[in-house]
Amino acid sequence: MPRAGLDVQVPGVVFGYGASAATNNNIGALDIFSVKSYGATGNGVTDDSVAIAAAYTAASGKPIYYPTGTYIDSGTHNVANGQLVFGDGPGLSIIKNTHATLANLVPGAVSLGWQIRDLEFNGNAVGKTAISITGVSGGGSYGVVRNCYAHNQTSHGFVVDGAWKIEFDSVRSVLNGGDGFKVQRGTITVQDPSHLKFQDCYPEQNTGNGFTVGTVTANPSLLGIEFDNRSEE
Repeated sequence: MPRAGLDVQVPGVVFGYGASAATNNNIGALDIFSVKSYGATGNGVTDDSVAIAAAYTAASGKPIYYPTGTYIDSGTHNVANGQLVFGDGPGLSIIKNTHATLANLVPGAVSLGWQIRDLEFNGNAVGKTAISITGVSGGGSYGVVRNCYAHNQTSHGFVVDGAWKIEFDSVRSVLNGGDGFKVQRGTITVQDPSHLKFQDCYPEQNTGNGFTVGTVTANPSLLGIEFDNRSEE
């Protein structure tokens, strides 16, 4: 069931984009679907995949909340149009994503105005990718990833696949088997990603590059990035 009136403060959350955008500093009045309300334990031992999937189904695009805990999740979840997915912060709300071939969170090709924030993704050398953002004919756009941390993924930490107008803010990508951040021409419909912003992002000790940008015409704006992708000896 939704956690109506849950006392959670999420400063600066914006639901929707464009003329109808509204900033909500206190989302306590909204229906928030806590994964624990659907049976997730967050104890780092129990497989919470079924419970988490049930929360996303029930939420139907409303906010999803991961309370402090460690969640083992072999699933992959679509982030819907305008949806907020959030936790209590890296080191507190930890998703041990174990899907070997798909990302844990996937803002869909027709999802606009979504936000993912305050989460840690630990692939545990099993999970492929934390978040993969796909663009199809302008979909997967106008999204924000903020204060997230991906590590120990078998492939890239974060992927932008042909999507538009995506912002990464204060995001770390460390010790992954591929690139820290992978930006590429769309694999479904052939289009370049564009109008991307990386602010205070930090890749380190990834097997691949810190950032790989493979586009034909559009150039993302890379603002305030600290490049550190060297292996410690």
